Order: sequence, then structure tokens, then C-alpha cells
Amino acid sequence: MKRIFIFLLAIAVFANTEAVFAQKKKKKRKNETENTASQGEKILLRYNLLKGSTYTQSIGMDMNIEVMGMQIPQKQDMSLKVVVTDVASNGNQNHEATYEKIYMKQTSPMGEMEFDSENPAKQPAEFEQIKQLKGSKFTMIISPRGKVLETKSDRKMTESPTQNNNIEYPENPVGVGDSWTSETSAKTEAGEMKSKNSYKIISLSNGIAEVQINGKILIDNKEQGEISGTSKIDIKTGLTIESNLKQKLTMQTQGMDMKMDNAIKVITKM
Repeated sequence: MKRIFIFLLAIAVFANTEAVFAQKKKKKRKNETENTASQGEKILLRYNLLKGSTYTQSIGMDMNIEVMGMQIPQKQDMSLKVVVTDVASNGNQNHEATYEKIYMKQTSPMGEMEFDSENPAKQPAEFEQIKQLKGSKFTMIISPRGKVLETKSDRKMTESPTQNNNIEYPENPVGVGDSWTSETSAKTEAGEMKSKNSYKIISLSNGIAEVQINGKILIDNKEQGEISGTSKIDIKTGLTIESNLKQKLTMQTQGMDMKMDNAIKVITKM
């Protein structure tokens, strides 16, 4: 406080400052109490979307594939529009997804190839199958706990691109620090692929549950890889609104060993 202030004014300002500081301390204690209560609560994670609900999902993958010592970086991006076409009496939901945009770029010793469904000049013949994906649909029947019960497509495919991003929710309410496990399986060209995952709630804030994920990937019951990362779940709808995962996998295809190092980011918007 400047010395040119008169003594009485200095006392008044000091008193006011003390009052403000006391209010801030009181507010801080209140916030800390509220935060503690929030962290101690339990939530029941369930899919709660209504028939007719729509959402978009963007899936981005940065991948490095190693085959016979060759490094093949690959980037994939796709956008899906999803409609909840039915909700059964038992809560099972039918989600119909349509491929809207597809992008892929691959670099190898043989050169670089790029595909863009939005740019006819970037649709080489080598990616004809990918080109045909645009506008195609697939459906998933999802239980209230997030388990994918059935997948169907108007094209030949063994699994949906979003299937492995679904989290199967626990039977009972969970809070910060609580964990659970689940197992998924799908048929692939390399064999039956299983994911054995563990989940842990690391925060609950503003209607969002953040979950830590760690898991093992098995092909024909042999451990071949691992997955780790985090997902953010909208508690009201049960949708995973953001997911950041890292996946490492070793597998054999066409008689050759292949290693994959993959970073996956999924963003979902209602």
C-alpha cells in the first residue's frame, strides 16, 4: 500500500482485503467439499439413447506396419453418421452407421499412395474396395451395457470399425478408483481375435466419466499384442465421446510376420 494513502484509508482497505480473502477461503472450502462429494459418488454406466437419436463419429488412425523389415507408415481417417433406428423393450439398441468420408495415405518402398473419397483425383485403382465403402452401411445391436451383440453389413466385413472401441460397462454402479474387466472377440483373416481389457474410473466431472484402459490382444488364444489409453464417456447417453488408444500387435498374414503399432483417436458428437 502506497505511503501517500492516509492512515485511515489504509486501515479501511486492509479490512476490506481481509473480508474478501475470508470469503475466498470460505468459497474454496465449499468447492473442496463439493469436489470430494462428487469424487465419492457412484454412477451406473448404460446406453440411454432414444430411437431416432443421431450422432457422428470420426475415427483417426496413425499406424506403422513392419513386414519383412520394411516400414510402411499408414494414415486412415473416416467419418460415420449413425442413427439409432430401434430400441427394444429390453433396452437393446440398433445403431445404423453410414460411411460418409474416407481418407487413407500409405508410404512404402514402392512409393506413396493416397485415397480421398472427397477428391476424385485421389482415388487410385488399388483402393477400389475402399472407394466402394463410401455410402455403404452397417448395423450394430448394442446392449444397454455397451456389448455389441450383432453386426451386419451390406458389404463383406467381419467387424465394424467402431466395435473394438465400445466399452462393456459393469453391472453395478462405479466411482473413482473402481475397476472392472471385459472380453470381446471377432473373427479376422489372421484368426479369432480376442481383447481382454481392464477399465478403471479415473475421474468424474461435468457429466463425463474418464476411464483408463489396459488390455491384452490374443489371436487364436495366443497373446499377440496390447492396448492402452483413455476414454471419456458421456454419463447421460453412455456414448464414448472421445477415445485415445495405443495398440501394438504382432500377427501373421499370408505366411509373413507383421508388426503393427497403431494410435487410434475417436471423437463422437451428438
